Parts: sequence; structure tokens; C-alpha cells
Amino acid sequence: QRVDREKLLRDFQGGQRQFVVEYPMLFLNGDEHWVRTTLTMLQNPDTACVELTAFALDITGERLLNRIEGLLLEKEYECVGLINLKKRTLTIHTCVMCDCVFEIGKAYPLDEGTAMAVDRFVAPEYRALFLNNVAPAHLKAMLEEQDSYFFTGYRQDQGRRMRLKKFTFYYLDEN
Repeated sequence: QRVDREKLLRDFQGGQRQFVVEYPMLFLNGDEHWVRTTLTMLQNPDTACVELTAFALDITGERLLNRIEGLLLEKEYECVGLINLKKRTLTIHTCVMCDCVFEIGKAYPLDEGTAMAVDRFVAPEYRALFLNNVAPAHLKAMLEEQDSYFFTGYRQDQGRRMRLKKFTFYYLDEN
């Protein structure tokens, strides 16, 4: 509706030469991305035709980080990551722990990322319980029932001391 030809020409006549539209775009591989398109209208001096130029920018990451930052304002976390159940990936966005094994911003295959976390941070006698609690099917089931899900477990610090930790998961959206 926003890029209807007649509406665009009326806007141009009214002095509006530029506008921005944000919308979801479904890619052929099934991924959904958010796109911000800036449209600029100019009158060609040679032909007097009104021409439209469009510049598109993928803002999926920006939108996602904005949602994550909103959640982070509620509490302080040692480590924040994103689990993508469709792609089966784990991406750590922030980590203030001095013994973090993840490269910030890198998408790890979910099984690999989970194994790295459990090997480094979870006490051996609690690993099976941790793995059950973070299994994709379990996470999906829990988060379909409620917007957030948490469990507590024991983490080993660098001195091999046991520390009780709360692991919290938030459902961002279906995609």
C-alpha cells in the first residue's frame, strides 16, 4: 500500500520526497529477515518523469538486539546468548565471565555450543540434568506454554567450587 504508484505521485506533488518502510521478507531458503527500505523520489531533469530509488538494508540483527537489550534491562546476566531452534544454532552476544569459551557473535551449531558450555561450566554430576533442560524439544515445549522458562543448576567456577546458577530462557518469537 505504501508504494502504490498513484499514492507515490500524490506524495511527490505534496512535497514528500523520501520515506522509510520496514517489513519482514521471506527468503527462498525459508529464512525470514526484517528489511528497512529507504525510498527517494526525484524528478528526472531530462524527461520530467518522477523516478524512485530504493535502498534496502537487512535489519534483522538490529531488531533482535533491541529485543534482547529490552530483556537485559530487567536484570544483570553473566552471559547472554540466542538459541535459534529453526537453525539449531547458539550465538553468545555478551559474556562477562572471565572463563568464557565462546567467541562473541559467532553462531555455533547448537549441539557443539551446548557441549562446550556443559564441559566448561556445569559440574559433572549435573551435566545430564542440564542437557535434558536445554534439549531443543524441551525448550520449545516449555516456551510454547510461557514466555520464559528457568531452571537452576550447579556451575563450577575456575577454582572448581560449586556455585548455584539460574539459567533463564525467554521466547523472543516464532522465527
